[in-house]
Amino acid sequence: MKAKKVFRVIGIIVLLLVLVIVVSFNLYGTKAIKIGVEKGATSALKVPVVLESVNLSIMSGKAGMKGLEVDNPEGYENKKLLQLANAQVKMQISSLLSDTLLIDEILLEDIKVSMEQKGLTNNIKDILNNLPKSEETSPEPETASEGSQKKLKIKTLQINGVTVKVKLIPLPGKIDTVSLKLAPITLNDLGSDQPLDIPGLTGKILVAITEGIMEQGAGVLPEQMLDSLGDVTKVLMEGASDVLEGGKEALKSGGNILEGGKEAADKTLKEVQGIGENIGKDLGGLFKKKDKDSE
Repeated sequence: MKAKKVFRVIGIIVLLLVLVIVVSFNLYGTKAIKIGVEKGATSALKVPVVLESVNLSIMSGKAGMKGLEVDNPEGYENKKLLQLANAQVKMQISSLLSDTLLIDEILLEDIKVSMEQKGLTNNIKDILNNLPKSEETSPEPETASEGSQKKLKIKTLQINGVTVKVKLIPLPGKIDTVSLKLAPITLNDLGSDQPLDIPGLTGKILVAITEGIMEQGAGVLPEQMLDSLGDVTKVLMEGASDVLEGGKEALKSGGNILEGGKEAADKTLKEVQGIGENIGKDLGGLFKKKDKDSE
């Protein structure tokens, strides 16, 4: 009978320990994802990027993100270039603490893009120009002291509900604002051939949306605007393998954001496990004492 009580108490302790571990990992995991997205996207685009919130369900391998906002470069009327209302990510939990995060699906929904013309350029072209070209990245391999970034492998990236408001240079007798609604965008097997990180993923998403704007804007937007976007996009696609390294230099000084989240999670797990072991020892001693007293 006493043995049953001991096993029951041990079972309760194990259950509580598992719950604490899950809660702790959710806390550090969401923090790491939020910081990683903000830092990676900001370093790739060279403009402020903020993310409102992240929800991570470790048991189901799902993460949700809301309120992603990308600022315009300086000198434009609108403050925001892009606003993302909702994002859903399905990942393989077993890969969360590995060097490569395996993602089955990313779904981006309800995206608002403000495209603004200024002289011979526009805000999207300026952002695309911020992404690193092949000649700007170092061919030398990264050393251990420089830190290694979390890599991504994504089976499917789906982008739905993209609306674009284009503000043109005002001309007499012509409209100065055009609205476009892009067709759904699907990208497959990202990061399978070349290493992909968060800055590289950011670049791929922006290039895909830009290509959608060029397709839907044909015959509607000024040819000069479309040609300028096409030229920059072509350069980026030709140097696609190097674009995947985008933002690497900016992230070196701050270390590995996601690895920092991993270290925090590992530390928390060890601390929780230590607490659980101490509780187990104390209870074990308590039951031994009771056994001796009953003899």
